[in-house]
Amino acid sequence: MDDSIRRFGIFEDPNVYASFPEIIRTDDTLIVTMLYQDLEALRKSNLHPHYQPVVRIRYAVSPDQGRTWTVTDDPPSFGPVRHASRFAAGLDGGGLVRIQRWYYPGTTTAEPLRARIYRDRLADPEEILITGGGPPGWTPADMVPVIFGLARLKDGSFLAAAYARVADPTPRDTAEGKVLEDAWPKGAQRWTCFFYKGSPDGREWRYLSILPNHHTFCLGEPSIAVMDDGRIVCLIRTDWPVGYKDLLPDEVNGNGTKRDGYGWWLYQTESTDNGLTWTEPVQLPLWGHPPNLLRLASGNLLMVYGHRRPPFSIRAILSRDGGRTWNLSTLKTLRTFEPASYDMGYPVATQLNDGRIFCCCYGYSTANAGEKAPHGIFGMTFSEDWIARP
Repeated sequence: MDDSIRRFGIFEDPNVYASFPEIIRTDDTLIVTMLYQDLEALRKSNLHPHYQPVVRIRYAVSPDQGRTWTVTDDPPSFGPVRHASRFAAGLDGGGLVRIQRWYYPGTTTAEPLRARIYRDRLADPEEILITGGGPPGWTPADMVPVIFGLARLKDGSFLAAAYARVADPTPRDTAEGKVLEDAWPKGAQRWTCFFYKGSPDGREWRYLSILPNHHTFCLGEPSIAVMDDGRIVCLIRTDWPVGYKDLLPDEVNGNGTKRDGYGWWLYQTESTDNGLTWTEPVQLPLWGHPPNLLRLASGNLLMVYGHRRPPFSIRAILSRDGGRTWNLSTLKTLRTFEPASYDMGYPVATQLNDGRIFCCCYGYSTANAGEKAPHGIFGMTFSEDWIARP
């Protein structure tokens, strides 16, 4: 097997802002969905591109495991889903369940959270409104949660990892009987992760658990992976609250991104009871966001993530013990964007039939690194042997 890395463009157009690719893999087809916005219309909007002011969906389809691609506006058909990234997961008996947040066009207000079930084509889904509640101190009026990780559990049910703005938690009791003082600044918006349980058919969802945030930074954009021993590994993006410069460590002041405090170290938590309770998040020696986890056929765990400060890049690293430790000698740069700024990354990955790993992301497609600059979708394929090599 080729043990090098191949880098290629999937979709590039100087008149388009393409972003947030997602993967659906079947036995014989690879589908990448992308958000597609016309740049002229986007620039006339007063909204950040991530609010999707002029968005539609476009699809890149590969019949040969990522070697060639056809880009289309027509929702493609698909067979049994072997793997789907981030917002989606396959259903027993065929079909796909997808939970992705959408905004009312031209606004910063998100639509109610829905699970969408597709049978054999990415069109005309059955829609299920998720009304399964939320953590203490959170109401739908505060913020529609963002589902950022979806996985099948051993019993066939689903676990969805979300994040949203929440109220201050109650003081936390420690094992020593002490009360941990909460360091969150008064008046700042607190974000944290929480979890939903979904029925095996994807039609019923309920709030399950929360990850209390007693840090002075936000927890968000969680990615989850279910290991063979039943443990659930969850990797988390962190950010510092806006407007509280006196809280910031020196290394996040003037870090070359859009504002001080943008981004921080990745954090990790685990559950051994199907997501009902979680360990205290611990800091990893990896700076970047957001993470995406993929359990490989070998049993190893792959993480891909965006390094959204100079050098702006997509990175990957392996764990050989189910996420208990991360082998820094395997840390690789998959792609670098130059010139670039913060608005790039969000990689996702899957393992192909021949064992190669396919990863895709979005990033700058021209030398213009502005906020509403041309963006494209980019792919990489590489072997596990290549990523494992020190």
